[in-house]
Amino acid sequence: MNTRSSQIGVVLAGGGARGAYEAGALATLLPALEAAGERPSVFVGTSAGAINAVLFASLAHLPAAQAAERAWAVWAHIYRRDVIKPILPSGLNAGMNYLGQMLGLRRSLTGLLNADPLEQTLRQRIDWRALHDNIQQGHHLRAVAVTATSSHTGRSAVFVEETPGYSIQGVQGYHDDTRAIDYIHTPIAPEHVMASAAIPVLFPPIRVTTPESAMGWYLDGGVRMNAPVKPAITLGVDKLIIIASDPLEAPAHLGEEPLISPDIYAAISEVLRAALIDRMVEDVHTLRKINQLLQHPQHAGVRAARSQRTYRPIPWLFVGPHVHSHLSKLAELVFQREYGHTRWWRRHWDFPLLHQLVQSNSTRRGELLSYLFFHHIYMREALELGRRDALRLLSGDSASLPWRLLD
Repeated sequence: MNTRSSQIGVVLAGGGARGAYEAGALATLLPALEAAGERPSVFVGTSAGAINAVLFASLAHLPAAQAAERAWAVWAHIYRRDVIKPILPSGLNAGMNYLGQMLGLRRSLTGLLNADPLEQTLRQRIDWRALHDNIQQGHHLRAVAVTATSSHTGRSAVFVEETPGYSIQGVQGYHDDTRAIDYIHTPIAPEHVMASAAIPVLFPPIRVTTPESAMGWYLDGGVRMNAPVKPAITLGVDKLIIIASDPLEAPAHLGEEPLISPDIYAAISEVLRAALIDRMVEDVHTLRKINQLLQHPQHAGVRAARSQRTYRPIPWLFVGPHVHSHLSKLAELVFQREYGHTRWWRRHWDFPLLHQLVQSNSTRRGELLSYLFFHHIYMREALELGRRDALRLLSGDSASLPWRLLD
């Protein structure tokens, strides 16, 4: 297990099918970390990031290259059937539920799509015994956490599993009322990951049953905290790796404003951006400011009021696309290549139907598609894009990582 002076936390943001990009980036970084004599000891994820958190944590006992290869293989062989049921029957069932709700029957519309296959995929493709053994035995791991949003309280729930005897004071039963975050100590199970990935409207809420004190219905953690930077810091990391499917910087050139009014798809894209990106950017900027403050001698040794943990500057690095629309354009390109012809109906109905759900003249159509396009070719190309962006960060030097404090 790593020494206390080199606890590295990996923060994995949510993003649906974009999780393949994050897996490609992290699979590329792991060997570079190992070459520098380091391994991640804390994984914290939201939604697709929660899937990656438990996946990579379950492989922590393996050499970095082997762990990276296995994680890559999991995402490279993801198909629609592994995540959601066929779209047409799911849509018809959603319509019947809506009609029943309108008629006052004992039915309600809880989601447009059925994500039941994802639970089976999680159980089959993640070695849960290895995950728990790695945490319990300290195989480079100290904690794994996934975030969800309580539908009852509206607060963020961070489900945490930690190595025995290595708990951070104040985490178990800790409630951060400033950020409306509850830390819940429990063995991580598929239900917690499913809850973290229950995107509102698209997928139904998930009922979590363990621990009993936190029993209830939960939604996607990205509703309130898509990139869980604060929980990773609370868990006592010394360095942070933040992996997301969008850049930190705003687009340099916005282009001309369209003459037509933005449609509903553009509006949904803006809501996604506010929920999934803006808060992440705010958290990273806050980390920069705190690091700057703590570099002054008069602030050295400042302690948190509740946990009594000493604050210190935290080096960090960020991996994300260098172009805002990169994954959106990739999703559109793969879709048009596979289904942009008159013979699509002979091959598969689901993805053309999905495309129709987001069909519009909006330039944001590809952005919505990129979150839902669980197609094996898109998965593999997103993996490769993540690998290239991670290599760009490393700048060809696999023996060190460019840790940052301020900018």
